[in-house]
Amino acid sequence: MPEGPPQRKLAKSTEPKLFRDSDSDELVEVPELNQREPGTLIDDKYKILSTLGKSELAVVYKVEHTGKQNELRLKLFEPEFSDSQIQRFQNDAKAVSHLDHPNTAKLTDYGVLEGKQPYYVSEYTEGKSLADYLQRCGRLTHDDIFGVFLSLSWALQDAHQKGIVHRNVKPSNILLVGEQGNWSSKLLDFATGKLSEGGRKPQAQFIRSNANPHYVSPEQFTPEKTDQKSDIYSMGCALFEAITARPPFPCATLEEAKQLHISGAIPSLKEASLGRDFPEALQDIVSTMLAKDPQQRYTSASQVTENLMRLKLSSL
Repeated sequence: MPEGPPQRKLAKSTEPKLFRDSDSDELVEVPELNQREPGTLIDDKYKILSTLGKSELAVVYKVEHTGKQNELRLKLFEPEFSDSQIQRFQNDAKAVSHLDHPNTAKLTDYGVLEGKQPYYVSEYTEGKSLADYLQRCGRLTHDDIFGVFLSLSWALQDAHQKGIVHRNVKPSNILLVGEQGNWSSKLLDFATGKLSEGGRKPQAQFIRSNANPHYVSPEQFTPEKTDQKSDIYSMGCALFEAITARPPFPCATLEEAKQLHISGAIPSLKEASLGRDFPEALQDIVSTMLAKDPQQRYTSASQVTENLMRLKLSSL
């Protein structure tokens, strides 16, 4: 894989923020939310220290547990949900709470405020998101690509083996941990995933899944069942961007995103990076992850791990 200083990527077009409606299972655009001030108590036990991030569905806070005095990450969903939606959220969060992997942010608590606003709490780890790094620096180095994406594939492998699908793998949910040049990663926000059971319609799923159209799989735009292969596609989109400094399908509207992911030709890594050469094996990995037909992708995250590891060892 070619080296060289990361290139700053061009500013992207306006990115529509989407959520998955629980009744139609379609992605739609949503309005802005408010955020709470530092010092505010959530559920009488989590004191807000600062705001870490914000979307149209939720605000993410760095909080302190008032009893244990430890710092945590709390995601609060602002819209008011129905009783049935709250039940689905609780079922999903309970399933995710069983995940315990070093490359997954551990969910430690979840609840619902009086206004029917669900929240969940996970471990807080110092680091920057892959999205922040790519926005500033353009692309990852050779060593960090393997460190970050092997960690990510291990996290997904563990979750998929437990029947949990993330559904929202994207650079802003990938936390870079450690020192640059030796980065690993943690995958955030599993509590917005869903529980899959064989070929049946998933029984436990979070009500609305905040998504970025650059990383949404083709089947997420349709009523088709979303399984672990959707996570592999989204991971492939993030990997493509980490290598080339641009997502495979830059888009400005939801309709454009839908058309490109469903029927747009997948650009080669060389084309997307303006002529840089890459190992054929790396191109094969990315192309397989980004196959339009889920049946043409890797069947599991473990296959992604095996192929990335084989390429890493061959490049030593």
